[in-house]
Amino acid sequence: MSTVDRKNYEKLVYCLREARLERGVTQQQIADKIGLYQSSVAKVERLERKVDVIELIAWLEVLEIELGDFVVQAGLKPADAKGT
Repeated sequence: MSTVDRKNYEKLVYCLREARLERGVTQQQIADKIGLYQSSVAKVERLERKVDVIELIAWLEVLEIELGDFVVQAGLKPADAKGT
């Protein structure tokens, strides 16, 4: 993973965790609703496990956030958008 990709991924996970906390949702609630163990959710939030796109969409659905809105709010940019 390139440095840009890594920074974007870290930002994604940080924003995902913050959105969960702001809504008062526990890791266990996320896990139960998307079919993971609580420890898997914790590992994602500690950057020890990658979240795949299907899990991300399900996670956001639990938080009642649209994927597009999340990407914009998180300020994520594609790796090839250098300088933009």
